[in-house]
Amino acid sequence: MRTGMACGVCWLGFLCLSADAAGQQGPNLVEDPSFEAPQERDQFGLVFAKWGGWKYEGDCSFAVGQVARTGQHSCLLVGGAGAKIRTVQLRDLEPGRYQITAYLRGLDIGTGIWNATTEFMFDGKYVQLKKNGTFGWTKLTYVADVKEKKQAGPSFGMFAPGYLWIDDVSLVRVGNDVPLTDEPVLGPEEAPIAPPGELTAAAVRCPECAYRNMPAWKQCYACGSLLEVQKTVVSGPPVKLVTSFEDKNPFSGGKVVEQHATDGKKALRIDRSYVVMDGPQDWSGYDFLKADLHVETDDPLELYVEVRDTATRDYWTRVNYTTVAPPGSSTLIVPVKQLYVGEKSRPGRMLMLGGITRLVFSIGNAPKAPLFLDNVRLERDTAAQGVAFDGLHAFDFGPGGSPLMDGFQPITPSTIYSRGRGYGLKDARIWRSFDALQPEPLYQDFICLERGGLAVDVPNGRYRVLVNIDSPSGFWGEYQVYRQRAILAEGQPVVSDKMDFAQFQEKYFRFWKVEDQPADSTFDKYQKAYFQEKTFEVDVTDGQLNVEFQGENWGCCVSAAVIFPVGKAAEGEAFLRFVEQKRRFYFDNYFKRVLHRPAGDPLQPTSEDERRGYVVFQRDWMQDVYYNDTPLASEIGGPLRGEAFAGELEPLTVGVVPLRNLGRVAVTAGDLRGPAGVIPASAIDVGFVSYRISRVTMEGSVYTIRPRLIMPTNAVDMPQDVTRRFWLTVKTPAGAEPGVYQGVLAIRPQRGGAAEVPVEFRVRAGTLDPVDVPAGPWGHSISIPWYGEDPAAAAWNQRMAQHSLRKMRQYGCTACSGIPTIAYRGFQNGQPVLDFGRADAPMQLVKDFGFLAVVSYGRGVSGFNAYYQDTGAMTAAGFKDYAEFVKAVYTPIQQHADQQAWIPVYYNLGDEPIGDDLRRSAENAEAYRKAFPEGPPFFTAASSFSGSDRNDPHFRLSKLLQVANWNGHDEDSVRLLHEAGSDWAFYNGGNRWTFGDYMYKAVKQFDMKFRLSWHWNVVAGDPYYALDCREDDYAWCNSSPDGQLIPSIHFEQVREGLDDYRRLLTAARLARQRAGTPAARAAEALIAQRMAAFKLGQRDHDRLFGPDDWNAFRGKIGDAIEALQSPRRATP
Repeated sequence: MRTGMACGVCWLGFLCLSADAAGQQGPNLVEDPSFEAPQERDQFGLVFAKWGGWKYEGDCSFAVGQVARTGQHSCLLVGGAGAKIRTVQLRDLEPGRYQITAYLRGLDIGTGIWNATTEFMFDGKYVQLKKNGTFGWTKLTYVADVKEKKQAGPSFGMFAPGYLWIDDVSLVRVGNDVPLTDEPVLGPEEAPIAPPGELTAAAVRCPECAYRNMPAWKQCYACGSLLEVQKTVVSGPPVKLVTSFEDKNPFSGGKVVEQHATDGKKALRIDRSYVVMDGPQDWSGYDFLKADLHVETDDPLELYVEVRDTATRDYWTRVNYTTVAPPGSSTLIVPVKQLYVGEKSRPGRMLMLGGITRLVFSIGNAPKAPLFLDNVRLERDTAAQGVAFDGLHAFDFGPGGSPLMDGFQPITPSTIYSRGRGYGLKDARIWRSFDALQPEPLYQDFICLERGGLAVDVPNGRYRVLVNIDSPSGFWGEYQVYRQRAILAEGQPVVSDKMDFAQFQEKYFRFWKVEDQPADSTFDKYQKAYFQEKTFEVDVTDGQLNVEFQGENWGCCVSAAVIFPVGKAAEGEAFLRFVEQKRRFYFDNYFKRVLHRPAGDPLQPTSEDERRGYVVFQRDWMQDVYYNDTPLASEIGGPLRGEAFAGELEPLTVGVVPLRNLGRVAVTAGDLRGPAGVIPASAIDVGFVSYRISRVTMEGSVYTIRPRLIMPTNAVDMPQDVTRRFWLTVKTPAGAEPGVYQGVLAIRPQRGGAAEVPVEFRVRAGTLDPVDVPAGPWGHSISIPWYGEDPAAAAWNQRMAQHSLRKMRQYGCTACSGIPTIAYRGFQNGQPVLDFGRADAPMQLVKDFGFLAVVSYGRGVSGFNAYYQDTGAMTAAGFKDYAEFVKAVYTPIQQHADQQAWIPVYYNLGDEPIGDDLRRSAENAEAYRKAFPEGPPFFTAASSFSGSDRNDPHFRLSKLLQVANWNGHDEDSVRLLHEAGSDWAFYNGGNRWTFGDYMYKAVKQFDMKFRLSWHWNVVAGDPYYALDCREDDYAWCNSSPDGQLIPSIHFEQVREGLDDYRRLLTAARLARQRAGTPAARAAEALIAQRMAAFKLGQRDHDRLFGPDDWNAFRGKIGDAIEALQSPRRATP
């Protein structure tokens, strides 16, 4: 999307000559041929007013070159991993022969994808120059004919890591006597890139390319950067005051007060909303933005920091930093060198520290207390200088532009070894480079090296080396997988790791039984486990230390290497301790933990409680119990009560507050006996609620510990003062007779007295109708990210799909997503070639389990783009009309579905498109609707639309779909869509309410077609650690290594929502069957009153009715169902 926008902007930058001027002989038709007209970098990265260009993909940028063949500047293309970048100037050219000349200079240009390096293009002809490495100014000459009047001009590209300079470009019309050239001709370099003098021990490294230079040279001979930049930066004050509010308030908003000041007598009080400081600022050379804060509340205060620079245009081009201010006094620390624009879900470029234009502090419109702000300042971190020593080499690997750890030198894919630099990558085959944006600057970015590695020039001797090759998991949730990997030092193996499926399972699920507690250090618990650094010693005898890596893809995720002489081991170990301390600081500064404030009454244990060592209580299962909660007085004593209809699953919970360390505590349910039979203990599952790290903010910068999972065991360790909840699920037998069933719940601690809690469980008369609309989660399985071709992994994944589908149906779900998978392989003999080999078995499985429909999201038909018109696939198949192409592909798919008696499939055509993608998505949907006006097959797309604006582009997409799958919606939008002849569905926002009473209104009053919510299991990275990767772990259910399903509390509540829906469904059916009876009229009135109490779009139950309503209304509807089944009440 950005590429397309850049193209449009670039064309505006091309100045054109008239046809008469273009036809003249001799003059250079290129404007600014030696790049002397730089401009401020625009939003697409362009830095010359007369030259356009494209940043297609990968790590790359345009820059104003400080090395010039003539004049002051040149054009510099900077490439990193996966670079693809071109600069171009187009001119209006008359037919004729043209000669292009230019001068190129290269530094450390490597090899990119498909062995591409540098490129030249003119008049649509692209030529690989195959020029890489390091070379001085080299003349390029190309002569070609232009056949017709057109726009054309020279283009220079780079598709590899490194630096490419372009200067003195000419485009001239020549006579036909000048010979044509088939390809550009490269002449000899005018002079090699070499030091202008001898390098001595006083040499310093260039801050850009790290080549060694003598200080007197002032400018790096290799890349042209000023050597004084580094010196100038560090010579400024270590602390630079932005404001302390003593003389004036540079922020608009807030009030200067003489309270909670830390620098002088005054501070800024912010009561609500935000304060803004506009004006140019230069933050370059500083590491942290700091501000002293004070909050007068018992809870942390949400704090949002916005920073803009000269390239900011909108939300996505400014910094959006979210954190919290803890209660009392604290210091906000923002690491400015690590700030990127946008947000973690869609990160952009790094902040331009030299061009700051705005600083904002915001606490929202309804804060719990004011924020006091003082001593806003910039600080430099010089701690690394105190632990550096001669002989130390510390390298931070990653893509260009990723954060650099204090005291380290960067190694990017373009850092090719050269004698001038004295270190770099040598014979390296790079798979990819990543910046996962977390957990901290050193290990969050890395280069995946498959062979070759690092070369460092060092004096001969023995060296100690520390290397990290473990991954923090990728930004999108990628998990490090390898069968074997190795490290070689000086050609000899020093590390060899092997892993099979069983070992991978153990690693992948290593935290499945590990709870999180307030006393834990998250850094120590998780980060130390993830990163097992490799340490070894090696002898160097040839003046160069070589560390090589072997492994495929993710095997060697090299993020850091530290090298020092064994003779300086003490200094080296001190440096490594400093590195760990800095890693911990950055981790804890970014990830702010907010703990639950205890709820409940002051604990007043009885003598019996003191004797046995704990207090027992019962809290409504819709209200959480945290590790530091105590019971309300009303929650202590009395039996544990619940109720259900026959065949229904129903939760019961009991809380235990340990007064001392109880050791391991087991809770066991006995038989429940009633007047008409027994609910056996085997029908009652007992587990405990596990406390886990969970994100508060989307990006995880604020997190907490909350009750999250229900572990499938009835015993758990219970230290003093850690409150525990046990979760029982009563599987009421389908044939259970009505009545009250009684029994006991036994609590047996390892160290303490036993207790028995009485249980009263009411079975209501009758059964509930099944859910009659497709409803369930996105996804349908739990997969392990091991090699898919491994039979053990394939069997595990298949088994987990069956377990998952069975569990969904047991809980009442009737829909899922991610199937079928149909491979399209083009056309042959006028018919589409379709492979249903991976489709029929899963479709049969969901049918056998009783699902009502599936949505293809994540799967569907592969082989061409389902989201936008794939004209390439259409043309290859011999079609000119996209609707005809779609019809030709999907008609035999539906015929196959009919033959195999598949349940309905809703094929997904879009995933929340915005901007121009929304237009393209609508055009695509229009073709599908033209091909199939009604269906089947059925087509849908994920979007949102509220209100009644017919011109809203989201509505245009929605009305072109057979079924618009909406997250945001309201009654007006649904009515408008129905008038347009389309249907709707509802996705996300999953909870008990939206799968219960709300869904009943959506289905019965507004004809909703299906309901999905995120997600059965889409864990990112580690399945039991919520702070890695882009987003939290969304999982209705998780898994143990042996395949036990571990439900979340969220899933239990969704199931109860489906049961709420079933109650309304059952009551409505019985009322119709007994129309006119008092019981029917009462049930109809109850349902009508409930439906009239809210509208579509009101998705928060507790705001509408309060938490006590859950049990109250369920009791009323349950009574209504029983009354409708009573002969006396059901008689007119």
